Amino acid sequence: AGQNSWVPRSQSCCNMPVTGVSALKWRPQLYTTKENIRHICYMMEEMIRRMPPGILSAVMVIDMGGFHLATLSSVREGVDTMQRHYPQRLGAIIMYNLPSCFPYAWRVISPMFNEDIRSKVMFPLRK
Repeated sequence: AGQNSWVPRSQSCCNMPVTGVSALKWRPQLYTTKENIRHICYMMEEMIRRMPPGILSAVMVIDMGGFHLATLSSVREGVDTMQRHYPQRLGAIIMYNLPSCFPYAWRVISPMFNEDIRSKVMFPLRK
């Protein structure tokens, strides 16, 4: 769902795999819904594969620069897929480089997440 939009990084201080996601490079409109879901599942399976023994979740770091409201339906598909198939696999979701439209988008997006996942979303403060 976009060349190099998901990039495995390293591990967190708790040994959870860290994957970087770029909203700017994510192009869900170029693919079918089925292809986008397959890509999400592949990337989640890759994060699981990279988990050391005893580690059950991963960290997703999302660069929101370049985020467009036009991708909201694809965001919904992704959230639904992760909650349905990988409900306990996300240890943290860190979103940074938030565009000016993001407060509005978050009001629309946040109800899509169940409470468990919503509690794991973090927004680092800008300096």
